[in-house]
Amino acid sequence: MSLRNNGLISVLTGLVEYKTLASSGLIAHRFENWFLNELSIWLERDSMRSEIYFWRLESGAEVDFIVEKKPFVYPFEVTYNTMPDMKKLRNLSKFLEEEARAKWGYYIYRGDFLIDNERHICFIPAWAVG
Repeated sequence: MSLRNNGLISVLTGLVEYKTLASSGLIAHRFENWFLNELSIWLERDSMRSEIYFWRLESGAEVDFIVEKKPFVYPFEVTYNTMPDMKKLRNLSKFLEEEARAKWGYYIYRGDFLIDNERHICFIPAWAVG
């Protein structure tokens, strides 16, 4: 079992101020942790069995969160950045190419709503989650 409460993690680590957290380089991890909590809440509301895992290839390509809600698979890439990261987009596209049950990929970040119909990727601002 892992600790997923960002407030408690902040108190236990002593990183309670935004400025300190941002300068520590750990803010991206907390952002991913926050999104994992939101995913868990979403899945707990549904009686249908589902799983959350991550995807990684030997080449290093990875996607942060894969949600399997049969018959579909939903890949999520999460980043604290305000602009899309090309490496993360390539990884998400690679996953979509390899997993037929995943029709769209979801990129959670601090930017604007965007839809890339060609790549089948929805860009969702973090404020719109939850």
